[in-house]
Amino acid sequence: MTAEERVALVRMKADRAKKHIAELQAEIGTFLKSNPYVVSTKRNPKTRQLIYYIASVQPTPRIISVIIGDVLQCLRSTLDHLAYQLLLVGGPGFDERKVRFPVGRDRQSYESERGRVVPSLRQDAKDAIDAVEPYGGGKGALLWTLHNLNNIDKHRTILTAGAQVRSVDLGYTMLQMARQIPGNPIPDDLEWHAWFRPANTGFPLKAGYVLLTSAPDAEPDEKQQFRFEVAFAESEVATGQPIGETLHEMTNLVNRIVTTFYDVGLLS
Repeated sequence: MTAEERVALVRMKADRAKKHIAELQAEIGTFLKSNPYVVSTKRNPKTRQLIYYIASVQPTPRIISVIIGDVLQCLRSTLDHLAYQLLLVGGPGFDERKVRFPVGRDRQSYESERGRVVPSLRQDAKDAIDAVEPYGGGKGALLWTLHNLNNIDKHRTILTAGAQVRSVDLGYTMLQMARQIPGNPIPDDLEWHAWFRPANTGFPLKAGYVLLTSAPDAEPDEKQQFRFEVAFAESEVATGQPIGETLHEMTNLVNRIVTTFYDVGLLS
């Protein structure tokens, strides 16, 4: 088998992960378009400030978590398939059932794992895996998150997900403040959008969460916008990490590893 054929086999799982991600994006998009987070307003009776807040929250559909698990499984399998091809290139002499791409909680646990699952790999392959630093605290720490989430989904239960604020449009509020400056005429019909990600995203989003406190006696603006996103809710592994961005980062990292190993000749 040629190196091109080997890398093509490995990449099939990664390519499948991309299809699951496309399906996931469609499901999340449909969910967010259903207006699952209702925004309302109220006024502080003491300060007269206008407050935008979350009136109600719909739970994240379970199908989203199921698809996330499919993505994670494909990405973890890609790494394991890569390790298996590295083993075949290195020659026989090791139990094929034990080989997998080593990932550890920290450097010490990684080295222990590597000693069990890749002893028959060529030294250059071992060195290349070491260079990835696939453990918590290393350059490839995201692989530890991937490994953990995949194990939860495979061996315990489907993953949990929640919601948080992605960004708030402060354009209208800033225009109102600018209009109060003497000698600074601003047309009434001017629209300006300025999106900011809040320091506190409100994760996990619940009814009553305050999104924005506006000026005293300000009137509710129907054009005031808020953007939301679905995030991981696994407290021990990934809390509040945006699902879309995190999975894209994982996919890119896994693909870079496969490409690098192929480019330096480890699969031939």
